[in-house]
Amino acid sequence: MFEKANVDESVDCDTYAIVYNHWPSPFTLNLTSIDEQIDEFKKIKKNSTEMLKFELKSENDAHAKEVPVVDIFKFITEHYHGLVISGSDDSCVFDRRKPYLDKTLLPLIRSLLSIDFPMFGICFGAQAIVSAHYGDAVMSTMKKQNKLDEFGYTRLRTLKQDEILRDVPSEFVSGSYHSDCFVLKEGESIIGGDNWYSQAFHIPGKRAYGVQFHPEYDKEIVDECLEDVKVIYGIDTPVFLDANEPDMQVGRTMARNFINLSLNK
Repeated sequence: MFEKANVDESVDCDTYAIVYNHWPSPFTLNLTSIDEQIDEFKKIKKNSTEMLKFELKSENDAHAKEVPVVDIFKFITEHYHGLVISGSDDSCVFDRRKPYLDKTLLPLIRSLLSIDFPMFGICFGAQAIVSAHYGDAVMSTMKKQNKLDEFGYTRLRTLKQDEILRDVPSEFVSGSYHSDCFVLKEGESIIGGDNWYSQAFHIPGKRAYGVQFHPEYDKEIVDECLEDVKVIYGIDTPVFLDANEPDMQVGRTMARNFINLSLNK
């Protein structure tokens, strides 16, 4: 049911983060060595080498096994300190999402929230966490909100102090790649943007966080995403800042903060 690769025992593996991903299947990252692992995080799109895989049943994989939520919950809580849920082409918008979200991922998130298990969601991952906690009504699309899809770079600013934002500058730029969005009430966002205000959240009383943008993306990956969108949609997508924006550093800072929170440091 679970496949776990051998780990070099010489490596200090205090924390793992399980990542649900569509490239093409879930895998994990050892987040102990931050600089090295963020570099690996930025290569997710190119390399999907797996350390651990949950085979979730979906329309795209007739051979995948459906793993009971209780088994995944038990395995995660016994072996890991934190969960990172990454981006995906899948949607959390109610009328477009795939069955595995309601059968597996959202119930899993709710179970983990109930015991305050640390979670960090990126783009789709953030949408999954916020949907599991607040319900379907929180999800929308940029089009429905009369906003431009955010493909490229977006300018962001912190809206309040939070432990996940320690040492994050008050204003920064990040890669962004989404047409779905979550709609939070006033005061619930911890990061806002020039184009869209609900860019990040911290579930009250829980070590659960989510960002709509992609702090793990560097210029190379953003450029690749833009090329993909041009091919898929046949149009030039909006780039909110100069294409020569330097590699993003906020991702490293937020990753360090999340690991410290996961380890209660």
